[in-house]
Formats: sequence, C-alpha cells, structure tokens
Amino acid sequence: MDNFVTNAAKYSPADTIIAVNLTRDDDGNAVLAVLDQGAGISAEDKSHVFERFYRSANVRGTVPGTGLGLAIANQLATINNGRIKLRDNQPHGTIAELILPLATTKERHQLNES
Repeated sequence: MDNFVTNAAKYSPADTIIAVNLTRDDDGNAVLAVLDQGAGISAEDKSHVFERFYRSANVRGTVPGTGLGLAIANQLATINNGRIKLRDNQPHGTIAELILPLATTKERHQLNES
C-alpha cells in the first residue's frame, strides 16, 4: 500500500486527488486500490514495471526512484497468495490494485487458538 500511495503522489500533479479504496471482489478477495490522476503507465511500460530496476524512459532522470518499488510489492503479494493489477484510470491516471485472499472463518479461528 505504501508503494502504491507513494507512486501515486510522485507521478500525479500536486493539485489532484489520490483515492484509496478497500473492497471485496466477487471471489471473496480483499482488493486495495489506489487511484491517481497522473500521466498513467503506457502499455509498453506495463509489461516491464514489475522488473527490478525498470524505470520508464519518460521519468528517468526527472522523478527520483530506483525501479524497485513495484518489483518488491509484487514479490510480497505473490508470497501472500495475492497479486497486483494495474489498470488505466479514465480519462488519465492509474489504478493500482493489491488483491489478497481473505482468511476463512476456520482459518481465523485456528489463528486465534495458536
């Protein structure tokens, strides 16, 4: 979540709104979404943003960063049986979603007992 909000602030104009939503999808997963109104991510860049050290040519040298944030976030999501999804926010911007499975009642009960 920190990476999503940081990226949204870094790549959006200062006078725009960044929204954070927490919902449940049709499969019962928790979905944390961060919506920004920045320039968005090109289709070409979307296929690379989860690679370590990848930075889009249009921000290299102008926006600080290492190109590790989304790679690390994606790895953490995977370790926790989740995934990250990036979508366009119309008319411009990005929606970054962290999708994680919710614990069942039985799993929560087992956690409380241990």
